[in-house]
Amino acid sequence: QKGLTKSALASTEIARDLLRKFDHFWLRGRLAIISYFVAMIQSDYATALHWNSEALECARISGSREIKVPALANRALLKLTQNEFQAAKSALDELDRETCDGESSVTQVGIRDIEMQLAISSGRFDEAEAIDGRITSLLSQVEIRDNYYELWHTVNRVRFLYLTGRPNDGLAIALESLPKIT
Repeated sequence: QKGLTKSALASTEIARDLLRKFDHFWLRGRLAIISYFVAMIQSDYATALHWNSEALECARISGSREIKVPALANRALLKLTQNEFQAAKSALDELDRETCDGESSVTQVGIRDIEMQLAISSGRFDEAEAIDGRITSLLSQVEIRDNYYELWHTVNRVRFLYLTGRPNDGLAIALESLPKIT
């Protein structure tokens, strides 16, 4: 894994050097999102926050929702990781304003999953259960099965079931999911 991270860092630095010569805010924003993920893999939250802020600034300058939406989701997840629940909620609220229920169900699954993680982390299990129901409904509308968001939600759903004293239900879902991820 260290080799992959070093390779990713080297590649992003090459891209950054090119962008210094030919600046383009949309490309810089995409690169900032990638750099955010590399920092998160390294558990370097300060650097991840720096790249997330750059992505949001590039989204503001370029007007790109393609950058703004994932950058806001990343901000919510980063703040959730740091137990800064109010800041995570603020980022999630802004993400909700930027998107709408008419967006693709898959996008809404990802957003609602972050919302569920925030509810779980805050100990609001009834709210998390309701959000899980909404996610299940959204997933029934998605044409592509076993997509990234669905599989990621499965991890959070199993965790939720364990936390709420339903380990057998969680185990059954986890076992059912194994063939999908291998």
